[in-house]
Amino acid sequence: MNELVVHHQYAAGSTFDLSRHSNHGIPNDVTVGVGGFGSSYLFANQNSRILVRPSSTLQNPLAIATMVRFCLQDAQMLQRHNLVEGHLSFALFVERGGALTGTILDANGNWRGASTGQGAVSPNVWHEAWLIHNGVSSIQIQLDGLVAGQDNSVLGPVRSVGPFGLSIGNWPDLGAYPFAGYIDEFKLYRYDPLKDLNSLLDHCCFDGRKVDGMLRTLQRNGLLTHGSADGISLFNLLFNTAVALSASAPDGQNHRTMQALWNASLRHDSAAIEAAFALFNKALAQNPNASQLGGWIKQAVAILAQHGMNAKTLESFAVALNSCLPKPKTDRRRAR
Repeated sequence: MNELVVHHQYAAGSTFDLSRHSNHGIPNDVTVGVGGFGSSYLFANQNSRILVRPSSTLQNPLAIATMVRFCLQDAQMLQRHNLVEGHLSFALFVERGGALTGTILDANGNWRGASTGQGAVSPNVWHEAWLIHNGVSSIQIQLDGLVAGQDNSVLGPVRSVGPFGLSIGNWPDLGAYPFAGYIDEFKLYRYDPLKDLNSLLDHCCFDGRKVDGMLRTLQRNGLLTHGSADGISLFNLLFNTAVALSASAPDGQNHRTMQALWNASLRHDSAAIEAAFALFNKALAQNPNASQLGGWIKQAVAILAQHGMNAKTLESFAVALNSCLPKPKTDRRRAR
C-alpha cells in the first residue's frame, strides 16, 4: 500500500482531494463543524455522507490501507455506524456495542474481516482507525496507533470500488448505517507494484539502460498499466502461488522466507538472496500441489512472453538486475 489515491481534510468545509488524483468529495446532508470541531464535518442525519465517485485510481487496488479520524456521538451504540465503505470492495465501521470492524469482499464473494473487542470505541472521543489488507490473505485493524484485530485467512486481492463509489459516513446505497458525529480526515492507499520494483533498484550500480528499456517495453505493451487485464491475471497467478505455498508451510515459514528475500534484496546481499531462494525452492519441491504450482508459473511466463518478455529477455533482465548485487566478500585473513 504505497500510493495515496484519496486524502481529504475537512477543515472549513473542504472536500478537496490532496492526493492529486482528483477524487474529491461531494458532501451530502452534512454540516461544517464549529468551534473545536471546525476541522470536521458533522454527520447527523440518515443520509449524511461524503461521496467519492468511481475513478480509474479506485479500480483494482489489489491491497489497501484506509484511515478515518472520527468522534462518535452515540453513547448507547445500539446500531452500526459506517466510517467508510467502498461499494463491493471494503468497509470500515463501528459495530453495535463499540467494536471496530474492517472487512473486504473476499475472493469467494463473502464479506470477511477482523474486529476489535466490544467497547474499543468510546463515544465523544477522537479516534484514528485503520483498515489494512495486504492483497493476499492478511487483514488488520488498528485503533489509535495499536493493532487491535487481525485475521490471516481473508483471501484477497481487494476488489475495485463499485459503481456507487466510496461513501464516507454512510452506506454507498445511502440510508443505512449512518455515522453520528464528526469526521475530520480520510485517507486511502492502494498498492502500486512499480513503486516497489523501483525501490529494489540501486540506480548507481545496475544496468539502467537495459532495465529501463525492458520496463518501457512492458509499459508500451500494457502489462504495467494499472488495471491491465494481463497484469491482474499475472498478480492473481502469483497470489494463488503464495496462498498454496502458505497453506503447506509450517508456522508461516514461507512468509518468513519471502520477508528474508525482500530484506536481502533491499540490502543487495547476494549471499542472503541465494539462501532465501534455496529455502523457497525446497518448499516448492515439497508442496503437495507442486504440479499445479508449476502450471501457474508457466502461465505467468506465458503472460510475460505475450508482452515482450520471452525466456531470453527474462534472462537478460535478470543479468541486468544481478549486476546491481555485490559479490560475497572474502575474508582476507582466512585467505592468507
